[in-house]
Amino acid sequence: MSPSQSWTPSRIYNLYRITIATVLLALFYLSEQRLIGQYMPALFEATVSGYLLLTLVSSAMDYSERLRKPGFAQPLALVIDVLVLGLVVHANGGLEGGLAVLLLVNVAAGNILLRGRMGFLIAALATLTVMFEQFYFATQTGDKDPFQLTEAGLLGIAFFMVSLIIQQIAERLERSESIAASQRVAIERLEALNRQIVARMRTGVMVFNNEHRILQSNPSADGFFATPMVGQHLPAALVERHQHWRQAPHMAQSPLRVSRQSPQVSARFADLDTGHEDLTLVFLEDTARVAQEAQQMNLASLGRLSATLAHEIRNPLSAISHATELLDEDMEKPED
Repeated sequence: MSPSQSWTPSRIYNLYRITIATVLLALFYLSEQRLIGQYMPALFEATVSGYLLLTLVSSAMDYSERLRKPGFAQPLALVIDVLVLGLVVHANGGLEGGLAVLLLVNVAAGNILLRGRMGFLIAALATLTVMFEQFYFATQTGDKDPFQLTEAGLLGIAFFMVSLIIQQIAERLERSESIAASQRVAIERLEALNRQIVARMRTGVMVFNNEHRILQSNPSADGFFATPMVGQHLPAALVERHQHWRQAPHMAQSPLRVSRQSPQVSARFADLDTGHEDLTLVFLEDTARVAQEAQQMNLASLGRLSATLAHEIRNPLSAISHATELLDEDMEKPED
């Protein structure tokens, strides 16, 4: 499994759920004076313990290749998260305990994993949860106006704003990912085409860096040296030619033999600027083959010239022959 497949948003969220449940249990058990869960300790302990067990089972199913979760598993898990955190907030003494802000992460995760109306449903459920908590504790403490839900209302607005922002960001990221994927396919096709073209070239092509270390080489270049050249140091003869080319780029250089078995070759250099490092291209041509191809081109040109001359001579001769035949037919008249 590749790293991109192992760190999906769903699995990152499962890791967050396990971390939150573990931290809440640690704070509950390890602190001498209970910092959290003091309002209903038994409910807090049972809820967080069950939540930790549930997240562990869910994570195991997510990483298992044999077990496949149904389509409704993700929405159901997010609804359960909101309800469980609602119980945790209740056991901690309501909104005054400060744990209600954890619902923001659940709402954000819900809008990343579900999108659309289901994401807003998680935000609505979280808003109803905090409003119920404030209403419940207002009635328990004898508040004159239990319907004064200012804090819960502000949290609800925050939930919906987070949902809206997350969905906008997620949509833009999806579009960017789609464009990047299409561009990646186009680049891969172009790279495959370039590899095929370079591999089939009769001209030897090598790429080396400033340390004269060969980074790429096509089969024709390897054939000149009778060995794969990638990773090797540039031969001394080519290093010398490269230094001369740096000093006088426009000066023609004499052919050379890159190895004892190779024919005479001509080396031509060119800079390859990749944007982050300076590389150099060297083109190796077999001079005998180049001369043979030039001779074939000359013969082809001579053949075309001969055909043109024959055509230009044949046309007037045909006209003269035709005129002679016409005169031969009319020789009965003395004036002809």
